[in-house]
Amino acid sequence: MAALLLLPLASLLLGAGASTVQPVTISDIAAAKRAPSPGAFSFFSNHTIYSPKGNETVGYPRVTELSDGSLLATCTLSLRFPQFFPIFKSTDGGASWEWISSDPDDGSPLGLGAQPALLQTSKKFGDYPSGTVLAAGNRMSFDSTNIDLYASTDKGKTWSFVTTIAQGGPPTTKNGGSSIWEPFLMEYNSEVIAYYSDSRDQKHGQKLSHQTSTNLEEWNDAVDDAAYSIYADRPGMTVISYIPPLGQYMLVYEYGRGNRTKGGNRFPDVYKLAADPRAFASAPPLDIEAADSRSNASKILEPGSAPYVVWSPAGGANGTIIMTDANHKKLFINTRGGDAGAWETRDVPQKAGYARALHVMTKYPDHLMIFGAGPYRAKRGEPFSLSVVNVTELVGQGLGKR
Repeated sequence: MAALLLLPLASLLLGAGASTVQPVTISDIAAAKRAPSPGAFSFFSNHTIYSPKGNETVGYPRVTELSDGSLLATCTLSLRFPQFFPIFKSTDGGASWEWISSDPDDGSPLGLGAQPALLQTSKKFGDYPSGTVLAAGNRMSFDSTNIDLYASTDKGKTWSFVTTIAQGGPPTTKNGGSSIWEPFLMEYNSEVIAYYSDSRDQKHGQKLSHQTSTNLEEWNDAVDDAAYSIYADRPGMTVISYIPPLGQYMLVYEYGRGNRTKGGNRFPDVYKLAADPRAFASAPPLDIEAADSRSNASKILEPGSAPYVVWSPAGGANGTIIMTDANHKKLFINTRGGDAGAWETRDVPQKAGYARALHVMTKYPDHLMIFGAGPYRAKRGEPFSLSVVNVTELVGQGLGKR
């Protein structure tokens, strides 16, 4: 997180400048359905999932695929009080979407206003059956930041509070604070792992941490994933993907370097590889430097801020590692199993945006979904949108069918 961009806390607590309590309405759902849809499971560009109304803004999109092949997507939505994450569902590969619920839906005093994360479990955890959908987010007040966890046992239609995984101090991105940020959820063996950015250790301006749970209600102590010896360094925004050809997990994150820059980039994105996603601490960070497409190989680009990474089996013998960042419209790809010297860039139709999310569909592994919701400083009227591109054509410098 390059800086804190949220509603003023007075708005979060008192609703100043925000609308009154607004659950999902018929007009909300209708607005999300109005735009004509592309064909089911097709390739398309900048298709609107939700258009903000009035002075609303959206940001920080996230997505998970359910076991039945349907998709749940969410984002932040400003000017609603209490705050919530709108939950949208698609059963046709992102061609059409329905706003099915809001999380939380229980009238919590503050709700969830920042940095959503979604996951469907594949097994039973405690009292929560296999197939439970989890949603985490950052609940903020004047005096705390909180990674709250909610669960849905009906595929996202309704939500119940589970627990607060971790709590930090007041929201600030300045060194010397104790805030926590940016959860990411993953299932591994018999555990659910919650990753987040952590400023509570006063030896570090910020570091990356994770906690694990076998029942979703009780969480083990925090473990380091990335912590630097220079106090001012601020790694943040964990995202992890499994890379089958390597038998390893890839952790991507932004590496805030205080007043130092690399090629003018204060938040270059880097990655680590580990066979166990709970053991990134000892893995060395690797830089991402890529030729600016095959037609301009002399120009080197480096991703910066808000990374997201996925792997597709399409695109070659090793499949394709695909990464997005906040500084470029282009994607960064690697078809050589994560070789640090083999990153390239590819053009895509999806608009540039802060914290774009990627997803590769299980039954359609050549379908790369790119979710976007506008720039870092959210703009009124900028929609929550989606492009789906063909991975094979992307690797071959094509833009996919549009």
